[in-house]
Amino acid sequence: MKILIVEDEHFMLEAMSTVLENIGIEVLKADNVNDAQQFVASENLSLVITDLYLPEPDGFAFVHSIKNNPLTKHIPVIVVTGLVEHRETLSEKVPADEWLSKPFTLDQLRGAVKKYLAIAA
Repeated sequence: MKILIVEDEHFMLEAMSTVLENIGIEVLKADNVNDAQQFVASENLSLVITDLYLPEPDGFAFVHSIKNNPLTKHIPVIVVTGLVEHRETLSEKVPADEWLSKPFTLDQLRGAVKKYLAIAA
């Protein structure tokens, strides 16, 4: 099982990766959408975790590209964002499967991942 984390804040990227690697998940990392799209096209992903506010192109377009493609629309997408006050509006515009509001706990991250993968997180 392989997941992709897309996050431009290095500390967040490394923290999320370490937590998930420690429970036996293979993690691919990208700090921009262009690299992330290459992983989506070339890897057999079980899950994508992405921030929305990334350098151009942004995470909004990235989530839409996954969910609008017949070959990848089955991949669950968890969005992590600091824009808690806009979550309801954003969730109407972004077809994510799950939302985590920053700051979130590592237990919340493990719980969200466990929801979509058959693991004992």
